[in-house]
Amino acid sequence: MVIQALQFKLAVAEMLHDAEMWSAANKALYIVLTAREIK
Repeated sequence: MVIQALQFKLAVAEMLHDAEMWSAANKALYIVLTAREIK
């Protein structure tokens, strides 16, 4: 469910043209996806 929440946050950030929020959400999404592959 974390991934869906982050993807939603990315979509919201894009709509608001909030680069900082988008960057933070994108980084978090990358970390979550990378962590899943390592396990």
